[in-house]
Amino acid sequence: MIRANNTKHKKFLALGIKALNRIESILSLMQKLAKGKLTIMESNFSVNDVVLEITSMIFPGSNIKKEMMLCENPWPINLDYVSLFRILFNVVINSVQAMPYGGNLKCKTENMVINSKKYVKITIADTGGGIPSEVLKEIDQPHASTKTNGHGFGLCVVCSLIKRCGGKQEINSQPGFGTEFEVLIPVLSNTAEDVKGILNKCSPPVGE
Repeated sequence: MIRANNTKHKKFLALGIKALNRIESILSLMQKLAKGKLTIMESNFSVNDVVLEITSMIFPGSNIKKEMMLCENPWPINLDYVSLFRILFNVVINSVQAMPYGGNLKCKTENMVINSKKYVKITIADTGGGIPSEVLKEIDQPHASTKTNGHGFGLCVVCSLIKRCGGKQEINSQPGFGTEFEVLIPVLSNTAEDVKGILNKCSPPVGE
């Protein structure tokens, strides 16, 4: 029996407990989403918190160095917590698995305006072995994988979730030089002008 009698063991134990609590919380949110009972308050969260939460799961005993470049106030996005967690969790796990002997993991968030549309851009970059060009071309397909015994469903789900919310992704990778995964998530539209535009579309013309 291993006793948590030193700092390292205590960190592992604390991470294990935190992960179990998070799994329970995620399952609860998924049940509410399935039943249509997720409230606006439960949907409100910070993109930065999700990034920090996922990267905190990287065990302190690993040789992976984390570089966090998070913007001060990321805009609220048009995506629920569970979906964002699934997207970033899959991307980070792929990066970690690409660096079995250690490396650097860079996470960056920033607010961006592209063609008058607001997005939150999330970048996950690693210094792993990279993705071969033939796999990169079919990265959104279930069979695409860089692992000999893998199936590639993780990134396939990621691409599907991003596309579903109107977002975009770009993957820059070169074998031997690591991979950079960029995600653009649309900002939640909740301004007075947006609401007025929706009401005008729903209202019948005068005289009908």
